[in-house]
Amino acid sequence: MVDDLTLLLRAQHFAVVDQQIFAEVAPTGVNLPYVLTEGLEGTDHLNTLDGGGDLEFADVDVVVKCSSPSQAKEIATKLIKPFIRDYVGAMGTAVCKAVLLMDAYAGKEQPVANGPWRFTYTLSLNVQYVPA
Repeated sequence: MVDDLTLLLRAQHFAVVDQQIFAEVAPTGVNLPYVLTEGLEGTDHLNTLDGGGDLEFADVDVVVKCSSPSQAKEIATKLIKPFIRDYVGAMGTAVCKAVLLMDAYAGKEQPVANGPWRFTYTLSLNVQYVPA
């Protein structure tokens, strides 16, 4: 599901990040700003207790990483959120039935090397889909 969501977001060619949207881990040395889609471990599950339904759910974080908190929030809330919120349609190898925004929050990350801080803005999503 994470790969499918990543491909869908890349196809939108958001002006500021363009193709810098990665599944799980960004390549070493990638410039800011960029976006990560992160699947929360073991969260794909069926919608019925007996497992009889076709609809599956996945919890995914879309994390925007930038050099300023205002840029991270703007990319997340003005570009990605309006597109993905309540999205229904093809999503890679799956058919997306709904995308629910569960939470949105800001943060910052200390760099691994002696570089500047990276500011983040995370959209926590619940993607409901039918696998291919």
